[in-house]
Amino acid sequence: MSALSFLNRSPDRRRLLLIYAGVLLAALSSLATGLRAEPGEHESRQSTAAPTPLLRVAALIDPTTDLAYADVLNRADEFSAIEDPPHNFGITGSAVWLRLEIDHRSRDADSSTGESPADFDGWLELAWPYIDTIDYYEFDDAAPGGFEDRTIPETRQAKYATGRSRPYDTRPLDHRFFVFPIQLQPGESRTIFLRIKSDTFLMAPLRLVSRDAFAFDREIEGYTLGAYYGMLLVVFFYSLFIYSSLRESAFLSYCGYVLCLAIYQLCVNGIAYRFWPDATLWNKYSLPVFLTLLMLAAMDFIRRFLSLRKTDPLLNRIWLLFGCLALALLAAVYVYYPTVKYLINAATFFLVLAFITGVRSWRLGNHSARWFMVAWLAPIVGFLVQLSGTYGLVPGWSGMIYAGQFGTALELVLLSLAMADRINDLKKEQQSWNLRLENQVRQRTVELNTALNEIHRESELHRIELDIAAGIQKGIMPASETQTQRARAVTYLQSLAPVGGDYFDVFEFKDTGHTAFLMADASGHGIPAALITTMAKICFMDATRNQGPNPREILLAVNDAIARLIKTHEYLTAAMLIVGPEGEAKYASAGHRRSFHYRRAGHAVDSWDTEGILLGIYENDVIPAHITQHEAPVSPGDRFLMFTDGFTDVKNGSDERFGEDRLIQLLAETAAQDLDQARDNILDVWREFQRHGSRDDDCTFTLIEF
Repeated sequence: MSALSFLNRSPDRRRLLLIYAGVLLAALSSLATGLRAEPGEHESRQSTAAPTPLLRVAALIDPTTDLAYADVLNRADEFSAIEDPPHNFGITGSAVWLRLEIDHRSRDADSSTGESPADFDGWLELAWPYIDTIDYYEFDDAAPGGFEDRTIPETRQAKYATGRSRPYDTRPLDHRFFVFPIQLQPGESRTIFLRIKSDTFLMAPLRLVSRDAFAFDREIEGYTLGAYYGMLLVVFFYSLFIYSSLRESAFLSYCGYVLCLAIYQLCVNGIAYRFWPDATLWNKYSLPVFLTLLMLAAMDFIRRFLSLRKTDPLLNRIWLLFGCLALALLAAVYVYYPTVKYLINAATFFLVLAFITGVRSWRLGNHSARWFMVAWLAPIVGFLVQLSGTYGLVPGWSGMIYAGQFGTALELVLLSLAMADRINDLKKEQQSWNLRLENQVRQRTVELNTALNEIHRESELHRIELDIAAGIQKGIMPASETQTQRARAVTYLQSLAPVGGDYFDVFEFKDTGHTAFLMADASGHGIPAALITTMAKICFMDATRNQGPNPREILLAVNDAIARLIKTHEYLTAAMLIVGPEGEAKYASAGHRRSFHYRRAGHAVDSWDTEGILLGIYENDVIPAHITQHEAPVSPGDRFLMFTDGFTDVKNGSDERFGEDRLIQLLAETAAQDLDQARDNILDVWREFQRHGSRDDDCTFTLIEF
């Protein structure tokens, strides 16, 4: 059962859409729950047994990107304290040094219990996956005095050197963010320096979190992302199923959009790096590449879903221009810094244009565009919220990085309704087409019945005419068994059509006692060839009366007569044998296949062949006809075989010709048999040979015994 016929059943359709919408809403609810659980302050959820140490952050901007760790330690007074997370530095080509002062001694005792704080064993999380390089240094805080009084080492290697432009295994923990282990005893403090640099937005959402709280957050994060990508998977395969049944290109295009969205979100969430852990350069460029591909896939879906080529050619051209712009940005992605800036502008323009396209299509009467228009509001709002958090326009960071992801999830739910509307529209369109088709079929049936009756009448008339023509052609030829004064001939003739172009005849010269045997083959098949043989019959009758028992002169006369009568470049091949009362024989051929003479005295087969032109091509006075003549005696008991090319050109199942050699062999093998039996045996072998093969010409042969 096809998808459309299934959806046409109202109870099944409602049940399917409820299940589908339920899966999407459950996934969306799970995503929202995960976003609410994302911590947003410096201090994460902790158990009461292990309070989170105090974290103070200060930053130093390095425009030259040349400052080393020792240089930074000498500029302690140039650091500026950062009060509000998520420490947004915007798009900058500078390196940023962060000084993290972690104090576990400021909370000497729990104010409610009076107990000393427990050891802290946890993580320092930097929740921004787009940082190219991170160098992690730990400063020794064991010496007395303040930070400014510490001894400064001249050189120091970073404890951790990681980032998205470095191999994945350089991360202390296998995680999509950058996470570093921290262990502190009660009363201990530590200073950490982080050098971070990125060619895109540079942010530093930092937090200290215990191992238990981090594990809990990671579990929630796994459920949230699993629900989101599971929803994308459900939408992808559901749309693929609909496409496989409806063959509607919009559903296949939607599958491409969902697939690109999933890969792009894997890059946004920092998960995709696990699939290419050593491809550091590709990891850096994958985000803008897949963002561009996502816009191209969405553009193709919008154009197909709203049928812009038919309904709104202007917007269709605008979208094509946008696609060219996106391809240009993709080609320029190697210049990473400006590309990111332009891609963000292009993405903003894309979302606005998608919404405008939905509004315009709805106003033009596209029923499916109403849900489409509402659906694109969700990613627009999510993208603006995420962009506001990225630029620091909105205070606080909790969940803003996921705003675009939440918007796309809501978009998929709303687009599922738009796709359901599309299916309903296809159903109505199908019903309309079915009704129109039924009317057309009914009208065409009447027309076809009328035409068929006319064709049947004409076919019956044509059959009658062919039967008459076949009777006429049969009447102008001698019987299949012909007895003359000095010879007996048996003939087999089979045409492809009721009438054909093969022609056999016998003429007797009463005054001289000669007998002429003629085998001719007109070019082509069917009625045209039959007309030529009828004309040839008249020409040969006239030539035998006027030229006497001379085959060469007879063929020349027939050539001249046919050439004057036929102007369509048709022609005729012919071979004539004339036998006199004393056994003298004369033979001439005009482009015909050779004939075979079996001599009983020597039990041998001779081949008779002469040179000669095709009959009817040119008149004799235009180009002098060249026909030679062969003379030899024949004896009582001798046999003579004449045939057309169709007889020897038949093929078997292996595409092998019957050929003249087999015919010569059969003529010799059947020489001891009577004439009728010899003919039948030759035909049996010939029929068996071409039983699984084919023939494409009229077939005739005549066996003469003197």
